[in-house]
Amino acid sequence: ACTSSSSFERPAHFPVSKDEETVRVLAAAKEEKCDEILLRLGEESLVTDFVLLIMKQLAPCHPMASDMKFRRNVGKSGVCCKRCNEQGRMGYGGSGRTFPSAPDNLASSLKESMFNHLVQCELVPEPVKHALRDLKALHSDQMASLQFGAQRQYLRILHERLTVWAVQARIESSGGDDTPFRLSAPPQVAANDAILEENGFAVMASGWYGCLQCRMVPVDLRAAGSLSQERPDQTLVQQHYKNCKADSFDLSTLLTTTTNMVDSIPGVSIDLLKNPAFKEFVRSLVGGNETLAHVFTDGIVELDRRMGADSSATKEDSDYLHDDEAASITDSKCLWASFPARINIAVTTERLLN
Repeated sequence: ACTSSSSFERPAHFPVSKDEETVRVLAAAKEEKCDEILLRLGEESLVTDFVLLIMKQLAPCHPMASDMKFRRNVGKSGVCCKRCNEQGRMGYGGSGRTFPSAPDNLASSLKESMFNHLVQCELVPEPVKHALRDLKALHSDQMASLQFGAQRQYLRILHERLTVWAVQARIESSGGDDTPFRLSAPPQVAANDAILEENGFAVMASGWYGCLQCRMVPVDLRAAGSLSQERPDQTLVQQHYKNCKADSFDLSTLLTTTTNMVDSIPGVSIDLLKNPAFKEFVRSLVGGNETLAHVFTDGIVELDRRMGADSSATKEDSDYLHDDEAASITDSKCLWASFPARINIAVTTERLLN
């Protein structure tokens, strides 16, 4: 059964920002009208102030031509920067739009890609950017104070509304990149041999097409699009080449999974990864390899911290951390060779339970 938003209330001692500019921005945002697809009366009590302010900067949207080349966006509706949308400048300062396939994906998109767009978009006022950064730092504490399941309930309802809107909308064929497409997949252009070679792809012994640069890295730790059972689309091949980390790990998937996990558990933050007991558990999963354990705990925390501090970074830029300050805990070059052939499940389970 669906829980009504009215059954959720913010606790009396809900933590709030003490920053005067943030307080002013947030008060003004609460008075602003928001599209009813995104936020309705009574739903503000379901979310943190960070999510509330994010939603006030967005508008619902349908995929454009540039989005429809990715099949995951076909048939979906999503959210976009309302200022870019109003000015016809979609794509300015980052993509500025996202089309989540599930409520958990929506949570991650709001916290990462949409936040990154908003704090670098020149159309967003500086006080709003300041407030977003301030409230993001408070997000975990507010999540821990919300009634259990409140924000997840809101994101589920929001995702349902976007899905219904996509089905009901009559979307006509586009005559240009700034007009929505109808809800059908665009034709794909298979990469020819020259494009495959130029972007480091070849046919593997298995018959699959794959990237030669990252072929030794476990698939889940590669940039998206490294393997294809059929001849891949040339746009996806070129996109993978742009994001490929070669023989280093692409930590973006692990960071997304981690942020989704900690956001869904009251009182838990990403600093859980620095807990000695959790590190010991991770160490047992990687055969006792200290360097691997370091990358998968302190490295993920550092990546999250630096992405929050540097709004121009995206998850695809996870290797930008390889500077003097962070190299020791994020450098994963050739670490794929350090993974154990097998682990003792009994020992790993015991360490997790203890």
